[in-house]
Parts: sequence; structure tokens; C-alpha cells
Amino acid sequence: MWVTKLLPALLLQHVLLHLLLLPIAIPYAEGQRKRRNTIHEFKKSAKTTLIKIDPALKIKTKKVNTADQCANRCTRNKGLPFTCKAFVFDKARKQCLWFPFNSMSSGVKKEFGHEFDLYENKDYIRNCIIGKGRSYKGTVS
Repeated sequence: MWVTKLLPALLLQHVLLHLLLLPIAIPYAEGQRKRRNTIHEFKKSAKTTLIKIDPALKIKTKKVNTADQCANRCTRNKGLPFTCKAFVFDKARKQCLWFPFNSMSSGVKKEFGHEFDLYENKDYIRNCIIGKGRSYKGTVS
């Protein structure tokens, strides 16, 4: 008998708790969806690095912990004397190498290496111009 009296009170408490938390939970969940990991702006080529043949091409290096940190810095061009088009994460040395060029640039070649992962900005590696081409940043074939 006491269970039948207690059950509606528990259900009411449960519903009220959800109604109170709902305005807090929904914006938090929506905010989580809006943030996109910057690493997704790059095409990954595992076990690959870029070797510059042209000595005039510049490279910037720094020790970092993750490829995500490399991607964030490349996307923002923070502390880089050039526009970052690609980077290589050296997993063995925990080092990032940022490039103002990509695998399609002249004076550059791809090379196999177990400890390297090449990430190229998708904006710069598209082979076709979409729309009128104003926002396209890659090479024109």
C-alpha cells in the first residue's frame, strides 16, 4: 500500500528533476556538436613524410604531444612565418613539422617512413574548383 502512494511522488520527483536539468543539458550538448576537431580539416597519409628538394622552401618544427596540437597551430598559422598547407607529425620524436607546401607542390616529394604521418589541408589538395573558385586555395590543373 505504501508503495502505491510513494510511486507517484517518485515519478513526479523524477519528472521535475529532468525538467530542471533539461535547459542546462540541451545547450551543453548543442555546444559540443558545434566544436569540430581541427584534425578533420586535413587528409591523413599514414607512414608518409614530405622531403623538400628545393632548398628555398621553408619548414618550421617544434616538439608537441599530439597531431591535434599540430593541426590547431597549422589551422591558425600561429607562430608560423608562412601559410601552413600541410604538416608531418613525427610520432617517435613527438615533433611537428609545418610546411608552406603540400605533396602537389613542385620541389617536393613524398617518402615512406614508419614514424611519420602526413596531414595535408583539404583546402589545398582539391583537384577541382568548386563554384566560381573564389574560396579555392589549391593548384589549378
